[in-house]
Amino acid sequence: PQPQRQRQLRTSSTPRSVTTSHNRQPSYTGMTNEAARSLGCPSFVSGSSWAAAAPGTPDFGAILAMRLRQQMRNRSKQLKLIAALLQSENTLALASVDERGDPCVAPLFYIADDELSLFWFSSPRSLHSRNLKQAPRASAAVFRHAENWKGIRGVQMRGFVTVIADKLRRAALIKAYCERFQLGAAFRLAIGRCKLYKLRPDFFRYIDNSRGFGCKFEVKLAVGAAGRSEVATLWKRGK
Repeated sequence: PQPQRQRQLRTSSTPRSVTTSHNRQPSYTGMTNEAARSLGCPSFVSGSSWAAAAPGTPDFGAILAMRLRQQMRNRSKQLKLIAALLQSENTLALASVDERGDPCVAPLFYIADDELSLFWFSSPRSLHSRNLKQAPRASAAVFRHAENWKGIRGVQMRGFVTVIADKLRRAALIKAYCERFQLGAAFRLAIGRCKLYKLRPDFFRYIDNSRGFGCKFEVKLAVGAAGRSEVATLWKRGK
């Protein structure tokens, strides 16, 4: 009869290596690597079956742990590329918006720390500083000079900007800033009238056309201490 034929067709569409029943988890015993990949799971041994590598039901906890370790390795490599570019360059393009929504882009000397935060000094009366006071979320880009499209390499970022008011922290950053850009005593006096700003990115887009046109990856971080601890952990592991 036709209903029976439909039931047979539905049954035949289920992979032979997977048996299911109502309210019961599927059994993957004897599943081949090809079938495992079709379900989004990695193969254990090239050319072998799941049963040979892990008799019975696979340990999905081990699979998840393996995937997480690989993701952490990849993420560590990505953060290392971002950090290397930020440390090698010295000028960022900071984008902010005013109270009417009009955009503004300002080139600024910066220094970066191990947690990929960026610091610069600006007058609180400058347009971008006034914009950041009323709308502290901003975008920035750091990129290398290029003569052709293959040479384009840079990092785009988004995050919140804050003012560093702690005197000890400010003094240490002034020292690092002046050493980085070989600034004299006269500039130190000018810095005294400026505020110290910090961009803490929670999003990065890294572009490297030397690997192919439009070749890029993105890294998103949790906002707050969790995101910073993630950067510190992955960055240390990548060293």
